[in-house]
Amino acid sequence: MGGSPGQAPRPTANFFDLGGDSMRAAKLTSLVKRTLTRKVRMMLIFEQSHLADYARAVQHLLAEEP
Repeated sequence: MGGSPGQAPRPTANFFDLGGDSMRAAKLTSLVKRTLTRKVRMMLIFEQSHLADYARAVQHLLAEEP
């Protein structure tokens, strides 16, 4: 997905500007769910498409009661 090889995208980068699409959003959501063992809505990446915003939203979900 977009960016320079071997270089992490900037936190201000937009998921979709980096080449993200609905299929990659589904894969990301599945990965986050499996890794964190928490329910995460796929729409979250569409609502919070900047990487730092998405990370904050996921952190907020983790802070909530299961």
